[in-house]
Amino acid sequence: MSFIRVDKDSDFPLQNLPYGVFSTKEEPRHRLGVAIGDQILDLSAIKHLFNGPALAKHQHVFDQGVTFHLETASSALGCVQTCCLSVGLGWCSEHGPSTMAFHGDTHGPSTMAFPRDTHSPSTTAFHGDTHGPSTMAFHGDTHGPSTMASHGDTHGPSTTAFPGDTHGPSTMAFHGDTHGPSTMAFHGDTHGPSTMAFHGDTHGPSTMAFHGDTHGPSTMEFHGDTHGPSTMVFHGDTHGPSTMVFHGDTHGPSTMVFHGDMHGPSTMAFPGDTHGPSTMAFHGDTHGPSTMAFHGDTHGPSTTAFPGDTHGSKALHLPQCLPPCLSHCSGQGQSPRLSSAATRLC
Repeated sequence: MSFIRVDKDSDFPLQNLPYGVFSTKEEPRHRLGVAIGDQILDLSAIKHLFNGPALAKHQHVFDQGVTFHLETASSALGCVQTCCLSVGLGWCSEHGPSTMAFHGDTHGPSTMAFPRDTHSPSTTAFHGDTHGPSTMAFHGDTHGPSTMASHGDTHGPSTTAFPGDTHGPSTMAFHGDTHGPSTMAFHGDTHGPSTMAFHGDTHGPSTMAFHGDTHGPSTMEFHGDTHGPSTMVFHGDTHGPSTMVFHGDTHGPSTMVFHGDMHGPSTMAFPGDTHGPSTMAFHGDTHGPSTMAFHGDTHGPSTTAFPGDTHGSKALHLPQCLPPCLSHCSGQGQSPRLSSAATRLC
């Protein structure tokens, strides 16, 4: 129980109180604090209370700014790296460059979040391996370059998300292998270049999605091999170049879909071999050049479809072994479309 009211949907309930660096308009000096719900406890104001044997000679750490590192916090605050306490850095520095980082491995639930709008370059990163649920999120709108990255391998559920609108270059990436369910999502509209990528191999369900409309170049890519269900989706309309690619081999169900209308060049491609069911589809109308391609060999059911109207040139690059259903293709103006899914069963 606590006298502080905390919303039930807060990222920082009493069970997850992150240390971080913050500043306010009234006091721009960066100092250490603890987020509790939507409030911050300024530890520099009560540093004199930390007078035990571990901290009596280290009270200066509570005045540290954005160069404060996880190793320093773990040592000074008596918290080992295996604790379940999230130590995110810089989550409230709204108008200057802001950074949150876990430099070591994490073994419990770990959360990094910007609860408000950001107006300058902002970064969150897991540099080590993660072995528990891991979350990174920008809850407000972003107006500067924004980056979220996991550099190590992930062994638990991992989520990165922009719930708000983005107005600057925005990037989400898993650089290591993922062994648990992994999700990346833009929930709001994007107005700048936006990128999501899995650079390592994926061994669990993996999803990338744009839920809002996109107005700048937008890219989703799997660079490594995929061994679990893998999905890339544009739910909203696209107004800039849009790309979805599986660069490695796929061994599980793999899906790429545009649900909204497309007003810019749109591309879906499997450069590698596919060993499981594979799907590419444009459900909305297309008003720009649109391309779907299987460059490698396909060993499972493969489907391509244009259910909507096409108003730009369309290219279908399919393997040499074509099924009889392709004979049902019908012309519509200058853009032929499939009257039924082109399924390769070779």
